[in-house]
Amino acid sequence: MNTKNRPSKGRFLSSLVAVASCLFIAALVSGCLENYGRLNWDPQVAARFQANESQEDFNYYYLGVGNRTFAMAGISDKYSMDSKMWRQVQPDTQDFKDLISRAWVNSYYAPYDPRGAHILDPQGNRVGSWYSSLRFVTVKFAENNRIVIITDKPFLGGPSADAGGGDAGRRLSRMESNPYISYQLKAILASN
Repeated sequence: MNTKNRPSKGRFLSSLVAVASCLFIAALVSGCLENYGRLNWDPQVAARFQANESQEDFNYYYLGVGNRTFAMAGISDKYSMDSKMWRQVQPDTQDFKDLISRAWVNSYYAPYDPRGAHILDPQGNRVGSWYSSLRFVTVKFAENNRIVIITDKPFLGGPSADAGGGDAGRRLSRMESNPYISYQLKAILASN
């Protein structure tokens, strides 16, 4: 009997454990990702936002500070978006047009200009539209047909955000102290 070409039991068991571990991790990760959607980039979506066109069965939201619009999202009226960061805006209004015209140009990642995308649910169905320079976006589908959109925040900067080495707080303060009243502040003042 030739024992030189036979694998040892130790190697076989360690290979078996490695394969089983990989399968377990793959199953775990796929289960964790089942409630996440994604963006499907499409220049037609950006063109529709830039032409101030809206879909009748969508509710529109924006993420912004001061007079800067970081992102716009149209979400199917079958879903809700409960967030303290995102504010609803009515389409076909001057506020809607102003928000789109002041879309932030992202100088951190190329391409810099705002782009459009379809928001897809975990099954790949279109449930919304996206307009922003932000490229790294998480779309989570929560219970009761809620959508949670989380963006990266390069506009917050950091210790070396500007030439003077200022911090993010100073940068946001400069944006908020801008002569334009922010839409958030406008909404708060209107509700009082």
